[in-house]
Amino acid sequence: MDPEALVQCPYDKSHQVRASRLPYHIVKCQRNHPQVARMLATCPFNARHRVPQANLRSHIASCPDKRLSDLPHGTAWPPPLPPWWPFPAVPPLQLSPLSPQRWTCPSATG
Repeated sequence: MDPEALVQCPYDKSHQVRASRLPYHIVKCQRNHPQVARMLATCPFNARHRVPQANLRSHIASCPDKRLSDLPHGTAWPPPLPPWWPFPAVPPLQLSPLSPQRWTCPSATG
């Protein structure tokens, strides 16, 4: 989804928010509309999905983000970053086993 695309707020249908700002907006609107918040459930696969509690089971069965949690063992994780991501990808940390040599503090050798 284009980060600049407008999406509808689940708490106030008159709110149109950029997709990139939706997580922040949801937190704010959830506090401002506690009555609506009590009636909505959060999707376990994507916290941006807020659905009526009665529809949660059907949403879970058909959620387009469900496939992320169903990845076979050995699949690359995290998934590739979207092209609009503002930060450079950080290479995975490469750890090497400690060598069996004795570690001493330079100031302790006298």
